Amino acid sequence: MDHKRHALWSAELVRTGEHLVVVVTGELDLSAHPAFGDRLLELTAGVADPVVDLSGVRLLAAAGVRQLYVVADALAQTGRRLRVVTGTGLVLRVLRAAQATDVLETYVTLAAAGGAARPGPAGPSGLPELEQLRLEVTALRAKLASRPAIARALGVIEERYRLNDMEEAFRLLRSASQVHNIKLVVLAKTLVTLPRPHSRAWLIAALQRPAPRLSFAATDRPGTTPATILERLVRRALAVTGATAGYAQLPNETGLRLAAHHGLDKLFTGVFARIDGEQSTCTAALATGVAVTSTNIALDPLFSRPDTRRALLGAGFTTARSVPLASPAVDCVGVLTVLSRQAFPAQVPEELDCLCREAGAWLQWHRHHQVLTALQHLHAQATTATPG
Repeated sequence: MDHKRHALWSAELVRTGEHLVVVVTGELDLSAHPAFGDRLLELTAGVADPVVDLSGVRLLAAAGVRQLYVVADALAQTGRRLRVVTGTGLVLRVLRAAQATDVLETYVTLAAAGGAARPGPAGPSGLPELEQLRLEVTALRAKLASRPAIARALGVIEERYRLNDMEEAFRLLRSASQVHNIKLVVLAKTLVTLPRPHSRAWLIAALQRPAPRLSFAATDRPGTTPATILERLVRRALAVTGATAGYAQLPNETGLRLAAHHGLDKLFTGVFARIDGEQSTCTAALATGVAVTSTNIALDPLFSRPDTRRALLGAGFTTARSVPLASPAVDCVGVLTVLSRQAFPAQVPEELDCLCREAGAWLQWHRHHQVLTALQHLHAQATTATPG
């Protein structure tokens, strides 16, 4: 299709200062499918992280939004990201109403989009380092995969509470997410599995289920958090194993984040603050659900990043053992790692295994309790807004 003769929109690649920008004007109606996406991919071939300026678009229909999704996903497969300039008018309102701003990387101004260029040195192709690309691709794919779950939950909320439109449903879900600091997709996936409420009390009974008991920490004290539980777990694990130092991590979208540690300096914890994508004993334990031991950190190919290996060796550690915080009834919800300057016994001590199973059960309970609390908050808000 010749988009210039038949479509009501145009897209051209122009240089603005140091950046190449695809400037789109006109109306992105049904003629945007699939020509608009094809045109964007044609213009951005060879552009590292393309910027598409939609601030001059007069109409943005669903077909145009879908093509933006298609382009973002296609770019992600080659390690690139799409930056969309919306302006403050119609385009921004449409993308927000479609929840597209939760998936696409949007900016109100061209200057803001240009300032969001990736830091770091570029390779010969103009692309940043492979590890950073892999991290960003994984994050974008997670966002794209979450859309169906969120859409399904919004439909349930709209029907259940007899709301005027899906935008009201989205505001309720987003409020619960922000107040309780839980991701939209986590709330959405849980919501659609729960029984339909028959009263305002809905989840109150489930929220009264007590926390699992822990042999190494009290769970009934005010202010008990995953961080405090994991700090006590690390200390107890060091006592059980005789290890020099240790740390505990919780999963995030792309790997693991440091949640508690003992016996480690700031340089070490800076390197291990986030372990994203690369292999190590902790990521291997998370992936396999079984304990992983490295008996020679200096030579073990399991450590794929030089800075991770240097941090371990620089602190004098020669051996690492990572144990998943899981049990047969609980998915892996974290990882405990102990470090030593001496060899560990061949078998994981039974007490250490029990500690990790206990911690995994408590973390699973805490996470579920938080999600139910957020959904009860949503239910209370919705039934207050729509009495009867």
